[in-house]
Amino acid sequence: MTPIPSTSGATQLTGNRKVSRNRVEGAAAPKASPKATPPPPPPTNVPFHIGPQECIVCDEKLQLIKFEPCQHQISCEECGLRMKKCLRCGVQIERRIAAGGRVVFSSDQTRVPSADRLRYLENKIQEYEETHYCSICMERTRDVAFLCGHGACSRCAETLRTCHMCRKTILRKINLY
Repeated sequence: MTPIPSTSGATQLTGNRKVSRNRVEGAAAPKASPKATPPPPPPTNVPFHIGPQECIVCDEKLQLIKFEPCQHQISCEECGLRMKKCLRCGVQIERRIAAGGRVVFSSDQTRVPSADRLRYLENKIQEYEETHYCSICMERTRDVAFLCGHGACSRCAETLRTCHMCRKTILRKINLY
């Protein structure tokens, strides 16, 4: 067949194919993409990395745990218990498996400090405040000492004539740096 002139120039006949601006009939048309199918589940027999590796959360060299279903090994047991989603792929973590194949369960006790630990930390804070803050106002750091060994902040020490702790006369005020 010979080409047939067209007024619009959109379609012509050549041989046994009809040609248009957009596509060629008779040739395979591009297939419409089917609905996105989820990727196949990862293999469950992925081996554990041998030996300690670096946790991406705390940067410690420890044995990492494996997350399921994504099979990533990116964190130690302590950090992995706090995660709800894998930091590498964003998949929700269903189970955590330690190197020996033991399933690691997260308990509320690991998230909430025990009463003993809480008391210990409160005592440490109190000790710090007693040794570093002014014992008169408890707002500013202690930066003046007296010859008796006690001290206060410079603002509170300005007006003192006797030590507020032992009632000895203040002969000299020593600035602490």
